[in-house]
Amino acid sequence: MNKVKIEVIDTQKEDRTENLQKKLSGKTMLERRYEQELMKVKAAADAELEDRDKGEVNPYTGREYDTNTVRVHADKIGYVQVYDRSIHGWETMTEWAFLGKEEQKKVTMGDAYEPPVFV
Repeated sequence: MNKVKIEVIDTQKEDRTENLQKKLSGKTMLERRYEQELMKVKAAADAELEDRDKGEVNPYTGREYDTNTVRVHADKIGYVQVYDRSIHGWETMTEWAFLGKEEQKKVTMGDAYEPPVFV
């Protein structure tokens, strides 16, 4: 014959355990989780700031150029340069190639599309 095991959960015991932990540490489990998440967010923000030091700095903001920042190429007529943070540098392409790439982005991204920044 199959035996079924029934487990009874004592919620009062869990509450007592959390209260004991709170007395010992001065913080509830929720407060400790909040602090852990806050530390993760701060670490991610610090990592992003470190990455900004790798690329070319915008003289007006003092920070790395944003992705999809566009400028006219200094030497080549009909060419533009588009900044990409993933490579921390400028990508050179013709104006027509750039316009085609932007049209394709508009179609694929829909409402999430952000227009380029021209400098």
